Amino acid sequence: MDLGIASGLEDFDDIALAEGLEAEIAGADGKFTGTGVVELPAVFDPVAGNPFGEAFVEGIWDGLRVL
Repeated sequence: MDLGIASGLEDFDDIALAEGLEAEIAGADGKFTGTGVVELPAVFDPVAGNPFGEAFVEGIWDGLRVL
C-alpha cells in the first residue's frame, strides 16, 4: 500500500520524501514549529538491520524499509 500524494506516491523506502510531502517531529515539549522537512532522519531494513529481532517487520509500509 502506498500513501497517495497529489504529485505521486511515497513508499518510505529511502529518506527523500515524495515531492510536495513534508514531515515534522515534535520537540521534547510536544510542540511543532510548523517547519517541515523533505528528508527523513533515517529508514532501516527491519529484517537485516534490526539487532533486536523482528519486532518491526510488520511495520513495513511498502518495499523493504521502515521509518
